Amino acid sequence: MKHRISEFAVGLLFGIGLILSGMTDPGKVIGFLDLSGAWDPSLALVMGGAIVVGVFAFALAKKRTTTFLGGALQLPTSNDIDKRLLAGSLIFGAGWGLAGFCPGPAIVSLGSGQPKAAVFVLAMLVGMALFEWSERRMQGVGAQTKTKARTLPAVRQVNSAFSVAGQLTADDIPAVVAQGFAALINNRPDGEGGSAQALNSDIEQAALAAGLHYVYLPVIAGAITPAQALAMREALAIAPAPVLAFCRSGARSTQLYKLAEEAS
Repeated sequence: MKHRISEFAVGLLFGIGLILSGMTDPGKVIGFLDLSGAWDPSLALVMGGAIVVGVFAFALAKKRTTTFLGGALQLPTSNDIDKRLLAGSLIFGAGWGLAGFCPGPAIVSLGSGQPKAAVFVLAMLVGMALFEWSERRMQGVGAQTKTKARTLPAVRQVNSAFSVAGQLTADDIPAVVAQGFAALINNRPDGEGGSAQALNSDIEQAALAAGLHYVYLPVIAGAITPAQALAMREALAIAPAPVLAFCRSGARSTQLYKLAEEAS
């Protein structure tokens, strides 16, 4: 319950901050983004203040292993600058400039009954759904046409003995073996991603058939317990290296590994 109360309090504070700063006013936002017109620089101070707070907050967070309430920290694990990031940034900027809304302020404005905010949020949800559909379709086509050249999703090496990856399927197991991994740990609960998520039983069957050491240790993002960290530590102690752990994106497995190193 305390986690839910803290989430509500932080969300309330964030929403109030957006309203007071003018971030929920499309006219003010467009005035800030329109450098060729009567430029309104006031939002630059808002963003500058947020950056200063963020720098100190992240510096403090990196020194901790858990949140103030004892939950697992969910810090960014990727610093990659790729085509997807650049394209997404351009699309985001264009939409922000045209509508005067970005996701957070739009949802806050939705609570005030602004029709423009309702249209924006609806369009945003449709866009998210189309993206998910197109991603799954492209992955399906890729699986059919490039089965032999299948690559693992976003593998990141934490150290020479441990790496993390995004969601895997049974079809990824040959690539796991080809990359030299000896053990596989699944940290994502079954059903978390809906019907599109691969079942643990299917992945486990394929992994064992390929001669991999396999462990199923599902954890919930933001709610990793000390017992789960200790279980991960024990699993790593007996697993042959190198080990590949996976979840939705790899972030949860990375955090669990860090907590496991500190568990006693």
